[in-house]
Amino acid sequence: MPGIDASTPIEQRYKLVVVISDISRGRMLRLPWDYQKLNGEDPDTQPVADAVRASASIPFFFQPWRIPVDLALADGHKELVLTDGGMLSNFPVSLFDDDDHPTFGIKLSARLSIQQQGWNATNGVLSLGKALISTMVSAHDQLYVDLDSVTSRTVFVDTSGVNSTDFRLSEQEKANLYNKGVAAAQDFLGTWDFEAWKQKYGSSSTKLTPTG
Repeated sequence: MPGIDASTPIEQRYKLVVVISDISRGRMLRLPWDYQKLNGEDPDTQPVADAVRASASIPFFFQPWRIPVDLALADGHKELVLTDGGMLSNFPVSLFDDDDHPTFGIKLSARLSIQQQGWNATNGVLSLGKALISTMVSAHDQLYVDLDSVTSRTVFVDTSGVNSTDFRLSEQEKANLYNKGVAAAQDFLGTWDFEAWKQKYGSSSTKLTPTG
């Protein structure tokens, strides 16, 4: 994690933070940051694999992950039911930001303008439900992706034609995705200028400025 010093809260001095959806209480968890406060657990004693497994629990494809919880913090309930953090934040690019160290984001999608992002059909009960779910999943992160200060430090890897639930990709499809990622990273690093970025955006890199 960039920018760790004596002022960094002890519970945030970790190089890996996993975003998870806690559907038991309808909130987002950031593990290991939230173990002590929300679950009464010492984060240093918790397996990293549990957090990763929980975040990989795509609804309707994998079973939710369950972890024990302090009864006093959960109104007598014994466990939390956790699913994919992408339900609430699929691109938490600001998680590690501080004034001097912007986080590089890698987004597995093409870079789209607002005009290119398309419309959700809302002319029936089913399409309205799908639009509601799509909005819940993407709206939070889209606030950041629409900012020039964020897109300018994001590597966009075009994964058109491949979904996150395509579990049986051919070796050629895997190689194509890998090569696209390499090319996108090379293009980004070949033009990245940290001093220019810092001068233009500085500490306001992820501040949301109201418009209109």
